[in-house]
Amino acid sequence: MRTLIIVLFILLNFNNLFSGEYPLPEGIKFVFPKRLSIRAEWLVPAKASPVKTKNKINFDLDSKGEPWLGLEGKYLYNPLKRTIFQVDTGFEDFIFLSEREFIIATKDSLGFLTYAQGSPNFTFFPVLSLPKGEVRLSSGDEKRLFVLIFNPERGLSQVFLLQDLGAKGEALKVFETKERLRDVCVAKDNLYLAMNNIIIKIFLSTKRLELFFRHANPLREIECLEEDKILYATSNRLGFVGKRNKIEFAQVLNPKIRLKDQDLYILLEDNLGVIRIKEVGKLDTNF
Repeated sequence: MRTLIIVLFILLNFNNLFSGEYPLPEGIKFVFPKRLSIRAEWLVPAKASPVKTKNKINFDLDSKGEPWLGLEGKYLYNPLKRTIFQVDTGFEDFIFLSEREFIIATKDSLGFLTYAQGSPNFTFFPVLSLPKGEVRLSSGDEKRLFVLIFNPERGLSQVFLLQDLGAKGEALKVFETKERLRDVCVAKDNLYLAMNNIIIKIFLSTKRLELFFRHANPLREIECLEEDKILYATSNRLGFVGKRNKIEFAQVLNPKIRLKDQDLYILLEDNLGVIRIKEVGKLDTNF
């Protein structure tokens, strides 16, 4: 396999692809090989100054590719439509599995959100109890949901698989470790775990583990484009590792990433802007 590492600041600054009316915040840079013609655009322009929040911000996309933010663990906000809803319980994370399945996780349960037309609130309907801890949700498809739970008191990270979300039942534990897991994504029958500065690949059919990728710095988030094609975020970089290439293509402070089809969506957490990079899968082509 030919590995090509391209250093940031060499190729193309994405500032030129954005409207002058909405420049990138200071310190943010995007670089790509010119011949790939990867496009980027503002989906939600960033605010001029950083936004202070008390708690973490959750980020996901609905079936239409519209971004949603979880704020203060109790509000859901669509910055495109500028609509905000309050959830009747505090939550750790949320995810869209399909157009009609809007799921949230609290510190000890998982369930659906129901909504009455015209109401400013969502109602939580729990269907499954979870071990207590900090929760992160990831879906491989509309039928499988992976739940990552970190219990700081026990120093234990666990990953659970829930396949039948329409029925009440127990989740299947597929992995646990005393190391802090940061994120999880799935492609086909392979599970990828971000742990410290490495990505571990788990073959779900055999439970075999192998080291997939090692970075110089801790990883915060990962997204599976395809099998063995992973997008990752550190505290200040975005990168891609695939079958042909490895490349870091962005300098961004505190990014959050989500993938839909072949497009990458990036939340600038400090400024609440959302950028869409189209056809990011081109990064694994020969250039």
